[in-house]
Amino acid sequence: MAAAIWIVRANKPPHTLVDGIDVVFINNDDLDNEATTIADAQAAVLAAGHAIPANYFTSAALALGVGNLDTDGDCVIAKDRQEVIA
Repeated sequence: MAAAIWIVRANKPPHTLVDGIDVVFINNDDLDNEATTIADAQAAVLAAGHAIPANYFTSAALALGVGNLDTDGDCVIAKDRQEVIA
């Protein structure tokens, strides 16, 4: 069990963003599943003072997994409810 960076995504339209949050990164156990990681991200964002509702986040993926940040120079851009992995 090692720490791992996860990308956690918020609800997409027509849902309203809270405080502009649409993507968060969380360092979580690499053996945790998606549901656990979403719950941990929800708790961290709430603890940081953002009043997000239940089920605000809808998906999570290991950031270093295939298709995410798996190649040198890859980055994630999160803007205007769009996430681009470049």
